Amino acid sequence: YQQADAPPLPATKLNLKAPSTRQQLFQPIDGKPFYHLAGQQLNFLDEALVIPQGGRHGQGYVFASRTIDPQDWFFSCHFYQDPVMPGSLGVEAILQAMQIFAVQQNLGAELASPHFTHVPKHKVVWIYRGQMTPVDGTMNLEVHISKIERGPNQVVIIGDASLWKGNMRIYEVKDIALRLVS
Repeated sequence: YQQADAPPLPATKLNLKAPSTRQQLFQPIDGKPFYHLAGQQLNFLDEALVIPQGGRHGQGYVFASRTIDPQDWFFSCHFYQDPVMPGSLGVEAILQAMQIFAVQQNLGAELASPHFTHVPKHKVVWIYRGQMTPVDGTMNLEVHISKIERGPNQVVIIGDASLWKGNMRIYEVKDIALRLVS
């Protein structure tokens, strides 16, 4: 996402299933054992496009997607005879896109053994208009980073996000926040 008349911004496309990307983003590094993405059952994204100075606010942009598999574990764990992706997992996918941005941009470089956590007493607005089902095919999301705040022993990342199934936006999440702390 960028202005139509602006020169192209540098972007990085990440295949989150590729071994090199998995090594870079999902494995602990020396001295920072918690500074990586969650994997396995909690990995909700397949690909991501990161534009560091992109987005509506010029602070960063992430577009990410996931192919929905009708056999995904969460479908059978939802309410009885209601196989949908729980809404909280869609929000988790958005937070993972923000984590990808943070790790890929190395926002925790100055922190001692950083890890991701929530932002206490931060208000998030989530507008929910639909749900992902086993037959929806692909989930797409985007995050427009609005603010990166650096403080003593922490970095706070705030953004506005949307999540789609097909061409229908089913979540809008305003002021979603994530924190890296020492």
